[in-house]
Amino acid sequence: MSLGGALWAHVDWRTPDGLMWRWDPGLCMKHSLYPDTITLDQQLLDWYAGLERWPAGPPCDEGCPT
Repeated sequence: MSLGGALWAHVDWRTPDGLMWRWDPGLCMKHSLYPDTITLDQQLLDWYAGLERWPAGPPCDEGCPT
């Protein structure tokens, strides 16, 4: 699912609750793909309720290239 601005959300269908991963090409390659703090069912329930969650993303390490 596209979140706009080249940000993407991906669902890991191997997990029963639908663990989501985020892709942010604005981060360094080491941190551009990271697990989200929300699952697919939580995301859909929030969407239905009119809520939006935007994770801040993982902080890059000191000395991490951006």
